[in-house]
Amino acid sequence: LAQHAEHAGMASAAGVAEAAGVEEPLVARVRAGDPGALRALDRAAEALADALVGVRALLAPETIVLGGRLAAFGEPFRRRVVERLAPGLTLRPAKLGADAALRGAAGSVIARVVADPLSWIEG
Repeated sequence: LAQHAEHAGMASAAGVAEAAGVEEPLVARVRAGDPGALRALDRAAEALADALVGVRALLAPETIVLGGRLAAFGEPFRRRVVERLAPGLTLRPAKLGADAALRGAAGSVIARVVADPLSWIEG
């Protein structure tokens, strides 16, 4: 994403302000209709679609869930990816938001502790 932010004329470290409850600068520029940011959005959508071609061919999912920073770009980004990838595919944002991966990792650890609590106690 940082590479595409550079194409929009922004610093490579666009910042993860979203985690602090502040909209990321690139997202704000896309929503404002900035031409450079929209070009960056197109390039990012094309790159994601290219990355998902193999997944789509091998697994043929009907739905792909976008999480983290990519979900913040909203419907225009999802529409661009689907147009490049395959009609009929549903691309939707994760319900857990930007920290979905973090929650999944924490859930994995909690499940191991619940399954075998004594292994986590020293002594």
